[in-house]
Amino acid sequence: MPRLAVVSVHDVTPAHEDRLRRIMVMLAESGVTRTSMLVIPDFHRGWDLRSHPRFVDWLHQLEADGHEIVLHGLYHSDPTPSAGTVYQKLLRHVYSKEGEFYTLSYQEAVDRLTQGLEMFTSLGFTPCGFVSPAWMHNEEVVRAVQQMGFRYLTSLGGFTDLTTDRTIRAPAVCFSPRTWTAAAISTLYCVALARLVDQDPVVRIAIHPGDIVRPMITARLLSILDRTRRTRRFVAYQDLLEAPVR
Repeated sequence: MPRLAVVSVHDVTPAHEDRLRRIMVMLAESGVTRTSMLVIPDFHRGWDLRSHPRFVDWLHQLEADGHEIVLHGLYHSDPTPSAGTVYQKLLRHVYSKEGEFYTLSYQEAVDRLTQGLEMFTSLGFTPCGFVSPAWMHNEEVVRAVQQMGFRYLTSLGGFTDLTTDRTIRAPAVCFSPRTWTAAAISTLYCVALARLVDQDPVVRIAIHPGDIVRPMITARLLSILDRTRRTRRFVAYQDLLEAPVR
């Protein structure tokens, strides 16, 4: 059984261009030449990709170099912050306030997916996968993603092939750079998680733009990448569609 690793770069938007470029240089120096880039069409309704041709050209170059372009929401901002159950409201408060697809209906999800795909198509991108902002979605969203023709979807805990309903358990090693305290706690957690999942067929490492400005996170991330590189092959999410793992 192959031993694989997916590095996903989240929140890819012109708003974070400088940090993203630094991340990609860091990854290349660490031997990671294939990633999944989670691109936001119009980050917070103020960073429309169509208004940033240089950034789009860079994404096309990355794609030509072997990186995958993935649709990552539409705006990456929550349109229904007061909707949902008590649990959903609590999770928003504790985990993330940018769960754009968390409580959307089927039709609302279809509408946003359609807009995102249309923008991507106009820019020359054809994504086969979708990742909800903060990995937060519901069953209606999953149905919409599948009906829209996407081949896969990911969650915090794993990867789902929507064409076969095959699921690969693979918890994401994901840091939290929001505050110093969050960074410190998440660093300890990620180091422990990376060791725990070391025997799994697929390891996922999720990187956010803020990670590069937290030295404690960057140092641990580089250590995890180095250890992973020694025993695994880096692939993109779309490669898991053909991989013989469960």
